[in-house]
Amino acid sequence: MQKEKEFRNFLLKSENIIRSTKESTIFKHFITQNEKKEDLEDLFLITIKSNDDFMQLRYIDENGQEIIKVERVMQKDTPIVVPFDSLQNKANRDYFVAAKKIKNEQVWFSAKVNPTKFQQLTK
Repeated sequence: MQKEKEFRNFLLKSENIIRSTKESTIFKHFITQNEKKEDLEDLFLITIKSNDDFMQLRYIDENGQEIIKVERVMQKDTPIVVPFDSLQNKANRDYFVAAKKIKNEQVWFSAKVNPTKFQQLTK
Protein backbone atom coordinates (compact mmCIF):
# COMPACT_ATOMS: atom_id res chain seq x y z
CA MET A 1 0.00 0.00 0.00
CA GLN A 2 2.85 2.42 0.85
CA LYS A 3 4.66 1.69 -2.45
CA GLU A 4 1.44 2.29 -4.37
CA LYS A 5 0.97 5.63 -2.61
CA GLU A 6 4.56 6.62 -3.36
CA PHE A 7 4.08 5.70 -7.01
CA ARG A 8 0.87 7.74 -7.28
CA ASN A 9 2.66 10.69 -5.68
CA PHE A 10 5.52 10.32 -8.15
CA LEU A 11 3.10 10.33 -11.09
CA LEU A 12 1.26 13.37 -9.75
CA LYS A 13 4.51 15.25 -9.16
CA SER A 14 5.72 14.30 -12.65
CA GLU A 15 2.48 15.43 -14.23
CA ASN A 16 2.72 18.77 -12.42
CA ILE A 17 6.28 19.25 -13.67
CA ILE A 18 5.28 18.41 -17.24
CA ARG A 19 2.32 20.79 -17.15
CA SER A 20 4.44 23.57 -15.60
CA THR A 21 7.10 23.13 -18.25
CA LYS A 22 4.48 23.21 -21.01
CA GLU A 23 2.98 26.40 -19.55
CA SER A 24 6.33 28.14 -19.12
CA THR A 25 7.16 31.19 -21.19
CA ILE A 26 10.40 29.50 -22.25
CA PHE A 27 8.58 26.49 -23.71
CA LYS A 28 5.87 28.57 -25.37
CA HIS A 29 8.45 30.86 -26.93
CA PHE A 30 10.43 27.93 -28.30
CA ILE A 31 7.32 26.29 -29.76
CA THR A 32 5.95 29.45 -31.37
CA GLN A 33 9.18 31.19 -32.40
CA ASN A 34 11.58 28.21 -32.73
CA GLU A 35 14.15 30.32 -30.89
CA LYS A 36 16.11 30.13 -27.67
CA LYS A 37 16.57 26.37 -27.73
CA GLU A 38 19.38 26.78 -25.19
CA ASP A 39 16.94 28.29 -22.69
CA LEU A 40 14.65 25.28 -22.98
CA GLU A 41 17.62 22.92 -22.67
CA ASP A 42 18.59 24.78 -19.47
CA LEU A 43 15.03 24.41 -18.16
CA PHE A 44 15.16 20.66 -18.86
CA LEU A 45 18.57 20.42 -17.11
CA ILE A 46 17.29 22.27 -14.05
CA THR A 47 14.20 20.05 -13.97
CA ILE A 48 16.23 16.84 -14.02
CA LYS A 49 18.82 18.13 -11.56
CA SER A 50 16.09 18.94 -9.07
CA ASN A 51 14.35 15.56 -9.53
CA ASP A 52 16.60 12.59 -8.85
CA ASP A 53 13.95 10.17 -10.11
CA PHE A 54 14.04 11.68 -13.60
CA MET A 55 16.54 9.97 -15.86
CA GLN A 56 15.54 11.63 -19.10
CA LEU A 57 13.48 14.52 -20.36
CA ARG A 58 12.83 15.02 -24.06
CA TYR A 59 10.92 17.22 -26.42
CA ILE A 60 9.83 15.16 -29.42
CA ASP A 61 8.08 16.98 -32.24
CA GLU A 62 4.85 15.88 -33.95
CA ASN A 63 6.87 13.89 -36.51
CA GLY A 64 8.67 11.87 -33.87
CA GLN A 65 11.97 13.70 -34.10
CA GLU A 66 13.80 14.33 -30.84
CA ILE A 67 14.44 18.07 -30.67
CA ILE A 68 15.82 18.29 -27.13
CA LYS A 69 17.01 15.45 -24.95
CA VAL A 70 18.53 15.74 -21.50
CA GLU A 71 19.55 12.57 -19.71
CA ARG A 72 21.74 10.90 -17.13
CA VAL A 73 22.90 7.29 -17.07
CA MET A 74 22.82 6.68 -13.33
CA GLN A 75 20.49 8.29 -10.82
CA LYS A 76 23.18 10.43 -9.15
CA ASP A 77 24.97 11.37 -12.39
CA THR A 78 24.98 14.93 -13.62
CA PRO A 79 22.51 15.24 -16.49
CA ILE A 80 23.75 16.31 -19.91
CA VAL A 81 22.20 17.77 -23.02
CA VAL A 82 22.46 15.16 -25.76
CA PRO A 83 24.20 16.61 -28.83
CA PHE A 84 22.07 17.38 -31.90
CA ASP A 85 23.76 14.70 -34.02
CA SER A 86 22.82 12.02 -31.47
CA LEU A 87 19.10 12.84 -31.48
CA GLN A 88 16.87 10.24 -33.13
CA ASN A 89 13.53 9.91 -34.79
CA LYS A 90 11.07 7.98 -32.61
CA ALA A 91 8.06 8.04 -34.97
CA ASN A 92 7.82 4.25 -35.14
CA ARG A 93 8.24 3.59 -31.43
CA ASP A 94 5.22 2.17 -29.60
CA TYR A 95 5.28 4.93 -26.99
CA PHE A 96 5.28 7.68 -29.61
CA VAL A 97 2.42 6.12 -31.58
CA ALA A 98 0.40 5.75 -28.35
CA ALA A 99 1.20 9.26 -27.13
CA LYS A 100 0.05 10.81 -30.43
CA LYS A 101 -3.44 9.45 -29.74
CA ILE A 102 -3.98 11.35 -26.48
CA LYS A 103 -5.76 14.68 -26.29
CA ASN A 104 -3.73 17.87 -26.22
CA GLU A 105 -4.15 18.57 -22.50
CA GLN A 106 -3.62 15.00 -21.29
CA VAL A 107 -0.41 13.68 -19.78
CA TRP A 108 0.58 10.14 -20.63
CA PHE A 109 3.27 7.96 -19.09
CA SER A 110 4.94 5.14 -20.95
CA ALA A 111 5.26 1.84 -19.12
CA LYS A 112 8.01 0.78 -21.49
CA VAL A 113 11.49 0.21 -20.06
CA ASN A 114 14.57 0.41 -22.21
CA PRO A 115 16.33 -2.95 -21.52
CA THR A 116 19.79 -1.55 -22.28
CA LYS A 117 19.38 1.29 -19.82
CA PHE A 118 17.81 -1.05 -17.27
CA GLN A 119 20.82 -3.36 -17.49
CA GLN A 120 23.16 -0.41 -17.01
CA LEU A 121 21.25 0.67 -13.91
CA THR A 122 21.18 -2.78 -12.34
CA LYS A 123 24.82 -3.80 -12.83
